[in-house]
Amino acid sequence: MRLTSENSVSEEYEPEEYTGLLGQFDFTSGGGRERASEVKSGITISRMAIGNLESEYFNDALALSDWVSLNVGAGKWLGFEINSAHGYEYEVDSVLVIMRRSDNTPDRIRLSYGDDKQNTTQIQGVITEVGSSVYETYPLEVNASQKPDQSTPYYAIGVQAGSRETVVEFDRIAIYGKVNEVLLPTSGDYIIHFDQPQQIIEGLGVELQSDRMGPDYVNSDPVNGVPYELTSAEKQRLAEKMTGFRYIRLAMGLWFRGTTPDNKNIVERYPGQLQSIKDLITDAGIEGISMEYWSPAPYWKSTDSYLLGSLKSFDSVFLSDFGDAVVGDISYLTGNGLTISTWGLQNEPFNDGLGYSQCDYIDGESYYKAFKAVAPKVRAALPNTEIIVDSHNGNLSRSSSYIRGDAQTLNLVDSWVYHRGGASSDLQIEGQSRFLPNNMGKPIYQNEYSYHAEHVEQRSKEWRMVNIAQSVMNWMTFLNSPKWYWLHILKPTNDPNREGFGLGVYRPLNDNNFNNHPDVAQGTFKLSQHYNGIAGFLEHMPWDSRRYEVEEDEVLYNQRIMAWKRPDGKFVFALTNRSSRPFEFNIAMDQPRSFTGYRYDKDTLNQTLPSQSGSDHTITLEPWSIEFWVED
Repeated sequence: MRLTSENSVSEEYEPEEYTGLLGQFDFTSGGGRERASEVKSGITISRMAIGNLESEYFNDALALSDWVSLNVGAGKWLGFEINSAHGYEYEVDSVLVIMRRSDNTPDRIRLSYGDDKQNTTQIQGVITEVGSSVYETYPLEVNASQKPDQSTPYYAIGVQAGSRETVVEFDRIAIYGKVNEVLLPTSGDYIIHFDQPQQIIEGLGVELQSDRMGPDYVNSDPVNGVPYELTSAEKQRLAEKMTGFRYIRLAMGLWFRGTTPDNKNIVERYPGQLQSIKDLITDAGIEGISMEYWSPAPYWKSTDSYLLGSLKSFDSVFLSDFGDAVVGDISYLTGNGLTISTWGLQNEPFNDGLGYSQCDYIDGESYYKAFKAVAPKVRAALPNTEIIVDSHNGNLSRSSSYIRGDAQTLNLVDSWVYHRGGASSDLQIEGQSRFLPNNMGKPIYQNEYSYHAEHVEQRSKEWRMVNIAQSVMNWMTFLNSPKWYWLHILKPTNDPNREGFGLGVYRPLNDNNFNNHPDVAQGTFKLSQHYNGIAGFLEHMPWDSRRYEVEEDEVLYNQRIMAWKRPDGKFVFALTNRSSRPFEFNIAMDQPRSFTGYRYDKDTLNQTLPSQSGSDHTITLEPWSIEFWVED
């Protein structure tokens, strides 16, 4: 049955409506360029984008210079993006700016908006006169004939200045309008095609923070790390909770960064670090590690440090020697009993200027040169190990464009890997046309997912929990991914990113601030609702399960379905409801089959539900819940 506005809406359910301040960027906090504050449910407002402008924080404001024209399309602009969550629509009434000029010359400012990220001048708002040398408030009016809404998500603010010497200082940008919930279907019809097998799902992975952030990224840094600092009982409990993961991502040069005396190789940094990782792998039944560099050892870096910089040289002799050092790192790990399931040259190779270990290959060609020299040596040392490329933009990256043009080097690539941290699971439904082309017949998957601070602020715990499950399902359903990785299994209680980056928290032995997580004692851990979003896959989707096709009468964003067959021959299907109303799944099968359900929500792990038998199954999911139905 389909929802209609005439007769299918429950009188008990009132759609959400809001009118007023949708969100604002406050530059006096020093974070306005990163994310908006005060964002209302149902929409997301992205970080600021600055065109061809010089900018800095000046007097606690965002100071912009080199503004000489109101021509937004020419690059003299400051922009942001608004997107509505599925099931909501919005309309912008006005944008308010608080700003001043370094002079008092009257000039003009205007809001523009459109559906093209590269040119938002299709619709132009009303020009406003500006020019005060003290902070003044200026409302920017929209075009009355076409107000901006979800069909025009890109916004730009252009200022006309009389001279390049003029500096404009923004103190606040606030967006006003309204958000309405759109009533969506409350049921859907599905057919599981038990005769249409798809890809093998090899398993799930997670990263392990076995060392601390900084302070100097040298051997003498103080020691923190998990599982090393956990009590014996907690180490065993963590292993039990991690059972079902296939891979542990080992961040070379960051969480695993002990350095040999010649600065050429990476080893454990403190006694017991490697053994604690090995014990966890054994106790949890994990296959092996995904060995990926955040930075090679300092000798190979332009900075002679794990911090900042790129490789010291890209000539053939240097790169060959660097490849030998990588094989040395491999030999150290395998010689100490670790299985290396996956190898990657560099995590997020475009990064530059970060406050933690990194090595940048910003132009793409440098990554290609290093990969071309090192990957053959890795293949020779580890003939059965998966080799991944890019660890951020996969086959869309600058690096991959060079590799695709070299057949011999392309042959060394086993998978293209992405990072889409915090993204709604809607991205995979909408992104097939972007991600799949030019994959050269190789798998693509995501090997890092987490929530950044803005996602934690803007989305409820329940939404984030169900969205994690849907992210797993949608990568595998729409992009045929064989794997999926979360970021950290545990983050320290004193880490500001602990809530969004981890499946839980642990308290380091030197953290005596019990204002955060007072119920977590030193050497112990506590899992979060994020874990509940992934736990069902660890329990009910064994390694090397095979996905099967599901036909949907309508692909819905907040309710998802995926089916697979376990290696023991039993079928399983997963269902989600990322909404505040119950949803009915009507599922047709090829023959009478019996399934038992297991529910996961914010308070529940693996709650057994009554079995169902028949060739047609009707299952109603409660709001914000995930269920796994396993063949009897």
